[in-house]
Amino acid sequence: MTGRLDELLHTTSKHLKKLQMLGINTIKDFLLYFPRNHADTSTFTKIADIELGKTCTIKGKISSLFNIRTKFGKTITKGVFFDDTGTIDVVWFNQAYLFKLLPRKKDIILTGKVKYSFRKIALQSPSHEIIKPYEEQIHTGRIVPVYHETEGLTSKWIREKLKPLINEWIGIFEEYLPQNIISGEKLLDYKTAIKNIHFPESMQLLEQARYRLAFDELFLLQ
Repeated sequence: MTGRLDELLHTTSKHLKKLQMLGINTIKDFLLYFPRNHADTSTFTKIADIELGKTCTIKGKISSLFNIRTKFGKTITKGVFFDDTGTIDVVWFNQAYLFKLLPRKKDIILTGKVKYSFRKIALQSPSHEIIKPYEEQIHTGRIVPVYHETEGLTSKWIREKLKPLINEWIGIFEEYLPQNIISGEKLLDYKTAIKNIHFPESMQLLEQARYRLAFDELFLLQ
């Protein structure tokens, strides 16, 4: 059983058509849509230690947030983010919805590049994730999968849809390599490799997942 996406994925017909254009029609197809690379945002930086020009991941809270409408009709969302070592400005462009979406004084993770913005050092257009008790981070604060994107299918959307599917449907995959090859080559089992190519638990497991899947390609060519 592979599971048809149009029956099991909670999304719009538009998104389903986009997936079909990529050859993704079943849960199995979707779980085999591997990332093109990964971004390691698992190391946190204190605000007091950030460096201009560097991309960093910080954990803290928003103390204030407001929207500014420019004379050209654009929207700038500005705020102040703080942790136990200091504060930093945060700036987003044309994302006015963040004013309502992002809670004040609740734990949030931000990942972005430190730049000068409005004559001050700021984290510019950072990705964000609200920390929820007992829920694993998906978009930042971890090793994040980055997928090939098409119009209407962003990496963020793909991550949000794939994470619960992997947890629920990984059992559809069966090991097909002989145990003596797995042991001899020190390979991950197939299910663990698929889980860790999408959402790696560590850089070591990511490298092992890449090695296992690359080995499979060569093995199947023989």
